[in-house]
Amino acid sequence: MSTVPYFEKLLAEHGDSPRSLDWSAKAQEKRFEVLADFCKEGSVLDVGCGLGHLYDFFCGRGWFIGGSYLGVDASDKMIDEANKQAGMAQYCVFDAFNAQPLPEADYVVSSGLLNVVDSDAKDSHYVMMTALLQKCYATARVGCAVNMLSSHAPEQRRDRYYYSPNDMLAVAFAITPKVVLRHDYLPHDFTLILRR
Repeated sequence: MSTVPYFEKLLAEHGDSPRSLDWSAKAQEKRFEVLADFCKEGSVLDVGCGLGHLYDFFCGRGWFIGGSYLGVDASDKMIDEANKQAGMAQYCVFDAFNAQPLPEADYVVSSGLLNVVDSDAKDSHYVMMTALLQKCYATARVGCAVNMLSSHAPEQRRDRYYYSPNDMLAVAFAITPKVVLRHDYLPHDFTLILRR
């Protein structure tokens, strides 16, 4: 994806920080709390893992116990940085939008993967997010959770893509009837949880 250089530039500027992912520490923590509530005992696949901060968050609060953790990201530089402090986690370069299926896991999560406007994308963000939800659910043994920016955000940036919760909820229900929509933790963000 053409957003990889954007994030690698932020990484060069900010190092191992939420700012390298264009997030504030507070917003990152709120998103991670929702994902931690969803992921219990078992294996986790983190799609678009960036610097591996979600694994650190889980471990720091004792919410991720046992199982395995695999983080995948399209950026070589992000993965190199994540591997410096991997602990028990594993990280590898993997483009979630290539033709290969995602690796299997009990829980598949993706946090803010398609929020930055990508003018070079051949498909719309809506089409790509639909494909991401389908891929995450297809490889999850227990379920998947994906968060994204909301079209109900009180303030919106031109370089961000904001998804309609209603439209994405319809996409989720086309995949499974076991769906949870969380829009209660940040004013500009929501998470879709699809369970088996």
